[in-house]
Parts: sequence; structure tokens; C-alpha cells
Amino acid sequence: MKKIYLFAIFISTLIVTQLSLADDTCNKVGKVSGRIRTTNLSDKIQNGTIRMKIKVGHRPYFFKKGRIIGRTVAQGIDTNTGQPFAIMEHNMFFGWRTILATSNDQALLTPTRFQNGVPCAFDVTEKITAAIGTNRLRSLSNNTHEVVAKGSISFCSDNNRNTFKLSGTVCLD
Repeated sequence: MKKIYLFAIFISTLIVTQLSLADDTCNKVGKVSGRIRTTNLSDKIQNGTIRMKIKVGHRPYFFKKGRIIGRTVAQGIDTNTGQPFAIMEHNMFFGWRTILATSNDQALLTPTRFQNGVPCAFDVTEKITAAIGTNRLRSLSNNTHEVVAKGSISFCSDNNRNTFKLSGTVCLD
């Protein structure tokens, strides 16, 4: 597990440096759907599975199951709204050499459950706009996406599961 996580950090570092090279033109728009299920390894690391489908028109462009590792980069309370937020990055592995990574994902959290007066479960809406990929997903290497992951996370003692549904569009160069 440590090797996978260290590899993911290495790939993230390479990817983040390349995001600034991305072009803002969009040749094709793909419709994204899917689901994510993770567990919390710590208060900043999540690990689990992803199932993602991208269609261009009525034709499938990408449809695979894979592994996902998420990392909380920053978190806090929005001073204007008082709502908790988190900034995330994710690494997704869809088989041999097919990787997709996101950075600067903006997540808004709404507390839904408390333990001892402290929020332990949240509804989440996460906006994903920048990504970089390899192989079939290399055409997603830009920052013009509009994908939303809606779901819930839980750090409660009786539930350590997070679930999300993916929807939105991606720009395929």
C-alpha cells in the first residue's frame, strides 16, 4: 500500500507541473458519469474504487473500473458563508499505464451527522476542472472540465465509507 501511495505522489508531482502546459481549446466534449467508493485511511487520505464512463455523442469513449487515491491538500471554513471546504487531488489507475490525475478540486461540505458535538459526516459537492491523463485519457490533459462529484463522506465511528456519483463534461483535445 505504501508503494502505491508513494507512486501516486510521484505521478501527482509530475502531473501538477504539466497542468500549466495544458491548452484551453476543446475539440470534442465528452459526457462523464460514474461512481466512486472509498474508505478513509487517515483524515487526509482516501482509497477505493472508481467506475467511470465518458461518452462522445452516443459513442463510448472510455468505460473502466479502477482504483482511486484521494488526498486533502487544504481544508477550512469559508469566511463568507461559514461552510466547511476542502481542496483535493486524486490519482486514478485504470489498468496498465492508464492514469488520470486531478488537482485543485474544490469541495464544499455540509455537516449531516455529529458525534460528541463534532461533525463526523458530510454531504459533499466537489468540482473538478483540471486533469491530466495517460494512454486513452491523455486527451483530458487540460483545465477546461466541468465535472461534479456529489456524495457523502463519513469519519463516524460506525461508518468509514465515502460514496460519490460523477456527472458533467470533459474537454477532449
